[in-house]
Amino acid sequence: MNIPIFLQSSPVWGGKEIAPGVTMGRFGCLITCLSMALQNSALDLDPGRLCDALKAANAFSATGDMTLSALEKVTNRVTFHSRKATTNCKDLKYGERMDPQSAFDRIRGLVMLGMPTPVNVDLVGKDGVSDHWVLSVDVEGSDLIINDPAYGDSLRFTKRYGDPLTGIYGYAAYVIQPVEVPMGGHLKFGQSMAKVAEAWRQLPYGPAKVMLREALDSFI
Repeated sequence: MNIPIFLQSSPVWGGKEIAPGVTMGRFGCLITCLSMALQNSALDLDPGRLCDALKAANAFSATGDMTLSALEKVTNRVTFHSRKATTNCKDLKYGERMDPQSAFDRIRGLVMLGMPTPVNVDLVGKDGVSDHWVLSVDVEGSDLIINDPAYGDSLRFTKRYGDPLTGIYGYAAYVIQPVEVPMGGHLKFGQSMAKVAEAWRQLPYGPAKVMLREALDSFI
């Protein structure tokens, strides 16, 4: 996938505030990941403009925490499904966790459908606490190819965060309308899933909405 690499601390947007005293340069990793991911849905919003759009949508708390579903208010080409944590993560705020292999398999499945996926990692302190987001953009065997907004580079997950089965702390599942997929991916399937997600988002609660949610859950 032809996805640009953005640096969260770029002088163009690194000084933007998400909340009072909370800047993109220090805490804008997820926004930067989402900005990169949206490029594969033909949505050209750099991290600075995406930050502005999310602020206009009241996406952030007073401390800078983001409501993940708020991206749906910025564009109708995206559906937020869920945020998952793995058993590697020691954060007390997460309850039920999934095993890392299942998380890796779900991330791989999303990426191969043309849906770059934000992945939670432990960058600071190596203390088992998820404190950073990177974007998974491809898969090579048992490894992920990631764009890392903290460094503005693209590399194998193992090079910086070790084995994915010990380094993945969680992921955020967004269903986007893809333009491209990695080699060996399934573009038409990804586009069909995006249409299912859009229909699910728009339906009122009822049997049809439940059925579509179950279809999405089976992949995500």
